[in-house]
Amino acid sequence: MRTADHEWMLAGGGEAAELIRSVDWAATPLGPIGAWSPILKSTVAMLLHSRHPMFLWWGPELVQVYNDAYLPSFGAGKHPAAMGQSGRECWPEIWSIIGPQIDDVMRRGKPSWHEDALVPIFRNGAIEDVYWTYGYSPVFEHDGTIAGTLVVCMETTGRVLATRREAEMRAEVDRQRLRLQEFFAQAPAGICILRGPSLTFEFANDHYRALVGGRDIIGRPLLEALPELKGQGLDDILHQVIASGEPFIGREVPVRLDRQGGGVTEQASYTFIYSPFRDGTSAIDAAIVLALDVTDEVVAKRRTDELAGLLRKSEAQFHVLAESIPQLAWAARPDGQIDWYNQRWYEYTGTTFETMQGERGQSVHAPEQLGAVRARWRASLDTGEPFEMEFLLRGKDGQFRWHLTRAVPLRDESGAIVRWFGTNTDIDTSRRAALDRAKLLESEQAARLAAELASRAKDDFLSTASHELRTPLNAILGWARMLQSGQLDQSSFTRAIDTIERNARAQVRLVEDILDGSRLINGQLHLEIRPLDMTAVVSAALDTVRAAAEAKRIMLSASLDPAATRIVGDPDRLQQIIWNLVTNAIKFTPKDGTVNVSLARVGTDIELTVKDSGEGIGPDFLPHVFDRFRQAEGGTTRRHGGLGLGLALVRHLVEAHGGSVRAESGGVGRGATFIVTFPVQAVYAAAVIPPAPRKDEPHHLVPNAVSLEGVTVLVVDDEADARDLVATALRARGAEVTVAASAAEALERVAAQPFMAMVSDVGMPGTDGYQLIGDIRTITGTRGVALPAIALTAYSREEDRRRALDAGFDAYASKPIEPDELVQAVASLVSTAEPKRTPSPASEVADAEPRPRQGD
Repeated sequence: MRTADHEWMLAGGGEAAELIRSVDWAATPLGPIGAWSPILKSTVAMLLHSRHPMFLWWGPELVQVYNDAYLPSFGAGKHPAAMGQSGRECWPEIWSIIGPQIDDVMRRGKPSWHEDALVPIFRNGAIEDVYWTYGYSPVFEHDGTIAGTLVVCMETTGRVLATRREAEMRAEVDRQRLRLQEFFAQAPAGICILRGPSLTFEFANDHYRALVGGRDIIGRPLLEALPELKGQGLDDILHQVIASGEPFIGREVPVRLDRQGGGVTEQASYTFIYSPFRDGTSAIDAAIVLALDVTDEVVAKRRTDELAGLLRKSEAQFHVLAESIPQLAWAARPDGQIDWYNQRWYEYTGTTFETMQGERGQSVHAPEQLGAVRARWRASLDTGEPFEMEFLLRGKDGQFRWHLTRAVPLRDESGAIVRWFGTNTDIDTSRRAALDRAKLLESEQAARLAAELASRAKDDFLSTASHELRTPLNAILGWARMLQSGQLDQSSFTRAIDTIERNARAQVRLVEDILDGSRLINGQLHLEIRPLDMTAVVSAALDTVRAAAEAKRIMLSASLDPAATRIVGDPDRLQQIIWNLVTNAIKFTPKDGTVNVSLARVGTDIELTVKDSGEGIGPDFLPHVFDRFRQAEGGTTRRHGGLGLGLALVRHLVEAHGGSVRAESGGVGRGATFIVTFPVQAVYAAAVIPPAPRKDEPHHLVPNAVSLEGVTVLVVDDEADARDLVATALRARGAEVTVAASAAEALERVAAQPFMAMVSDVGMPGTDGYQLIGDIRTITGTRGVALPAIALTAYSREEDRRRALDAGFDAYASKPIEPDELVQAVASLVSTAEPKRTPSPASEVADAEPRPRQGD
């Protein structure tokens, strides 16, 4: 690849460009940079050379590219691995949020814009609440298709939080002002607020109005509302308080005042407290005036002294008690500001009084609980109700422990709250024990439910299996009785034979599905991997089901992409996948419907799609469509047969090939689509092995049958019917057959005369077939060593096949077997008989190849 092909795109692109150079793009769905489309290159170039944070998702896999401006938003954890990574893999924690938005862009070309949206991401080792302003836009290829999604974004967390804090502070100021006015209105002293250079009355409580004879003073300047104060110097003191910010206290100040509002002034004495009053910007533009009559001041002073003494005594007693208890303890002012902690608090938290002030004091709380704690505390402060809450507190070791926190108010004689006293009791052990018990109970309930569901599924499966096995048996026995009666004409005779064969094959298919289900559960489902042509596998599978489709007048169509041929896999199992999916589609599609099978190359994968116009799948059942023994219909009203294993086998076999399968349906009556994805092999071998036919496919007799004239065969089976069937099939092709009903009888036959081949059952009473072949190979001398032998058994597991070959058999076949296949196997073994060599584990009847032989 020439450097000039993409260097213009990366030059000057900063750290992100260097990272792009280092990524092995050939290993990603985008492919080598040199193969990128012009649109992709130009989009990446624009992104890299922008100082605004930008992000690009490209292709169906949403492979991502980003620029330097976006790097700070990653934090620690995702960069640099995120470059070239798929979006879903990189952002699992937010895919539920951004996935549908990206889908709108990629599928429908719908752009979007989001301002100050909360999109929590994983960075710096934890999930962080992050706010973003971002937009998604489609990126079009030259042909108009949507190839990617361009993201222009900006993290706005700082601004959002700052705005929120400012609003909270303003709200708090308003609340404090309102509470202050409410307090002033209920205070037993005369209180007013004078604002501005002219000292205009902004507020005055009832007591203050009473002091000035009930005159209308709100909104009027001080010396206009109370002209008798001119020349007494009170206005000068107020101006000085506002200018300096220093309060003024005057005790027993003589003032001439019109106390009745009738225009007659009189001498009185007051205690004044002038305090500067700050607005929301902390600027001083007003003064708060507290005025007490001398007479009332004496009473108030006495009451204040008494209350102060009581408070000091109570708090001293509380401090002594708080230092002696094992709990953490604290005290707070009426506004909730904590101004004392006991020593145990400092020992547990590792803090000091200074570090507990302001925002720093919040560090002892779990961040996720802080908002709820503050809200509950604020509610108690507002209502005066005792505070009680369980929450986490951080210890000096950094570990959080659960505490039960209680706080009660101390009130004065008027009922006003003057202090709050609180404790924190460690309940971590009991709380976690309760949580553990709850989890254990939940786990036990879940396990019990799972066991009940498994038991119910097993019972349903056994009932279904019984029904499915008895149904073909009924047809077989019925037509067998009709054949025995001898009353059938030629047409009925032929129909009886066809029906018996069809139902027998149905039973074989059911048994094989049950065995495959057992292998799936036990993890013993093995694959014979080889290179193959996937289009040939699909065509072969469709040929086997075409007759069933034609019987229901279903239009079966196929679309096979020539580029989707190369794959490595087990041809038999791949054909089983396709056969199960297509027969399932035919089963659930009514007459005159359609079933379409397509095979296409999608990137580095091969995608097989089976789509039908049938009954569809309900949304409740769709998530369970691949579960074992699960069927949408149940009970005696089922319209369709089956064991509920087919789709479970499909999923297992697909995943065993490194692929994936999913089902889609618009609902009941709207058809269903099954999509299977297989990875394409990295190296393709030239030799392609066609798939073998399924054992349950209809068998057609070969016109030019193989002859066994002059071939002597020993047939060993303890079951008379099975033994007679094999002997009859071989004799029909000219073989000279000798039968034995046991291993001992077989040994006598071999010792008495030579045979050219032996067909033996494995499962027999006394001495089984494994021991028989071992005895023949070791006891009967050269004659036994050279005897070609086939194991014919109803045991069809992979380990049964390997055990038979390891025991000494030259070939293996599972019951039931086609007579022609058995004849062909015997003929092949006999025709290639030679000195015996080491057994090949691949020898089977399906290979139609005998095992090589070896002398003593």
